[in-house]
This record gives sequence, C-alpha cells and structure tokens, in this order.
Amino acid sequence: MYSIPLSAHVPVTLGGTASVWMQPSNQDFDDLDGKWGGAVEATGSYTFAHGISVEISAGYKTAGWMIGNPYLDHKASVRLGVRYVLDAK
Repeated sequence: MYSIPLSAHVPVTLGGTASVWMQPSNQDFDDLDGKWGGAVEATGSYTFAHGISVEISAGYKTAGWMIGNPYLDHKASVRLGVRYVLDAK
C-alpha cells in the first residue's frame, strides 16, 4: 500500500494497493492448476483535524477468493470512512 501526500501545505493524501494471486481450480491447497486473479484499489483522504481524516476508496477485484472480501465473483466497490491516527504529529 502506498500513501503519498500531495504537498506539505495541502492536507490531501492519495494512495492505492494492488494484489495478485493464483486461484486454485478446486479450492484445495494441493491443487496444481488454477487461474490468476487480482485486485486494485485507489484511496484518497482529506485530513480536517489533528489526526482525523475522511477517506474514500474505489476498487475492483477479479473472480476468486480474496481475504476480507466475501464476494467470489468479480466485484467493483466504493467505500467511505473516517480514520483517526492516535500518534498524529
């Protein structure tokens, strides 16, 4: 995961993640064949108070199992949240 501030004077941060995996054809750990899968996500955040920011992210995953995601089919997603950093400086 990468998180890059736009500048020292603007409280906006952009980031993202990328994941790649091999999906076993029969969902067994000892399967020797399968197909590739992957996911990408872009995130933006705006810090409006000391350690508190609002975040929005958009992403897409291919079909297959991905930890933390209950969907087995391909899926696009959008999330909105609030983050509080305890040791913000």
